[in-house]
Amino acid sequence: MSKIFCCSAFFNRNDFLPKKKMNTRKHTKFVHEGNYAAEAEIEIINSEDGWAPYISLDDALKLDHVRETLKSGDVATASKYAKKVYALSTVAA
Repeated sequence: MSKIFCCSAFFNRNDFLPKKKMNTRKHTKFVHEGNYAAEAEIEIINSEDGWAPYISLDDALKLDHVRETLKSGDVATASKYAKKVYALSTVAA
């Protein structure tokens, strides 16, 4: 981050840029892997830039971690990161 020296004080370059309005909302994402599914809480970020809506890096890593633990069958660890974990079974038609 660059600093500007002016009038005996340091200013952040972002202090002079216009502020972008950002708001977040909670969303439940379903993750399905093998015979398991999980509900994970994430935050959707809406902003005025062209990339909105998006999720944070932490939420993306959380979804990846839930998917990996479900794939390995580690339901106990998946339940630490997900709100609910489901075991799926097929039903004969």
